[in-house]
Amino acid sequence: MTALEWLGFGTKKKSIEVQDQQIIRLVFNGETGGYKPLLYFADNTNTYIEKGYLGNHVVFTISDWIGRKMGSISPLVYKVKNKKAVKQYNTFQKGFTAHNAIRLSQLRQKAFELQEIEGEHPLMDILEKPNPFQTWSEFIYGYFIYKAFTGRCYIKGVKADGSTRTKGYQEVYLMPSQYIEAVSGEGSVVVDYYRDSRVPTEKILTEDICVIKTFSPVDGGFNGTSKFKSASKLLTKSSDALDAETETMQNRGAKKILFPNLTPEQMANLPTMSGIQQDQVSEKIRKSIKEAGNGGMALNAIPLGSIDLGLTPVDLNILASKEYDDKAWCSLFHVSDMIVLNNHTTAANETINQNMVSSVTNGVIPDMEDFKEGFLNNFLAKSHGEDLYVDFDYTEFPEIYLQVFAMAKELKETEVVTVNEIRNVIKYDNYEGDNGDKILVSGNKKILDDIQFDLPQVGGDNMNL
Repeated sequence: MTALEWLGFGTKKKSIEVQDQQIIRLVFNGETGGYKPLLYFADNTNTYIEKGYLGNHVVFTISDWIGRKMGSISPLVYKVKNKKAVKQYNTFQKGFTAHNAIRLSQLRQKAFELQEIEGEHPLMDILEKPNPFQTWSEFIYGYFIYKAFTGRCYIKGVKADGSTRTKGYQEVYLMPSQYIEAVSGEGSVVVDYYRDSRVPTEKILTEDICVIKTFSPVDGGFNGTSKFKSASKLLTKSSDALDAETETMQNRGAKKILFPNLTPEQMANLPTMSGIQQDQVSEKIRKSIKEAGNGGMALNAIPLGSIDLGLTPVDLNILASKEYDDKAWCSLFHVSDMIVLNNHTTAANETINQNMVSSVTNGVIPDMEDFKEGFLNNFLAKSHGEDLYVDFDYTEFPEIYLQVFAMAKELKETEVVTVNEIRNVIKYDNYEGDNGDKILVSGNKKILDDIQFDLPQVGGDNMNL
């Protein structure tokens, strides 16, 4: 029995050249931790959801953080009193920062009735529970996931026949956008109806569907583009890094296959060993290496060769780049890895606070604005009345409120706003005193023109040099 036969490779009838070729094939095919070719995922929305949201914990963590943030503040319903001010308000709200909170508060008071709509209004009922199966936070969370991973979100409105309570939509449902298809009509009809590819014979009427989508350069913005379209290679690469990380944990046992490094003639003269003898030899080699210790020297009567069972340099490089992949995912979603992935062990508190605010203003609010404009106001609220407006107060985010509170203190020192304007921004009740709506300034300030009377007069008997 040859040495390679003893190690389990080949049979007595195979030559040493054939046995070496067998080892090469094992290494090339990755069966001993060798090179494995990178296989790209299919480029479609099903893949983005399965391999991204459901199959990559980093992608899920980021999208889950954003979705939860979006569902953490409740929508408000106002009656419109000045449509021109509403347009100005929308412009400022889309570019929301803590620095324009005072201006937004002023425009809100001009645009809407001060008292927000509460109680049993049918629109408020839908915003609290969009349908019997979902809460508000679940609904807006699902909107973000569909829009981010497929590039579009389809929302179906349902009206109750013969209802005297309201003519508007009384229930709204998210549709699985990865399966929804738009079917064009004849002539100038761009979209005749929608259908679910799983049930292609059933038509979904266009007038009851709200579509919120990103821009698609392929078809002129018609279908929308997933965030993962441009990041499909990153999705493949980061998933491969996760596989490499898992293999590292799995390969914590044997790291090498050892075999006698002899000529074919020498190997043919080795004695045949039984199973017990093989175990004894393996244990002897293992013990010798262990006793030699790290950096030591283990002696053996027969020269040995080896085949590595660990990761290849390619796998190790993929694994080493995983940290940069995590940052790339956060950049794709416009959030900070310092906040979303808790990567802030050495960061200062001020830096952490800045990243918290930027993650909300850049990664959360823009999608909420798209949702507010495309669905809440132009679809849902409009079905209940032209004078209704649904809004979000972004200062309710804890990260934003802390910055707004600090800005209010700075504004007070500038002496350009009233006390009540500042109190409205920081969610305090109005001051009912005489000076609540007045701009207060420091008592030690003087008018520039009056300062000349306090200066010494030049000329005459009073001139002093």
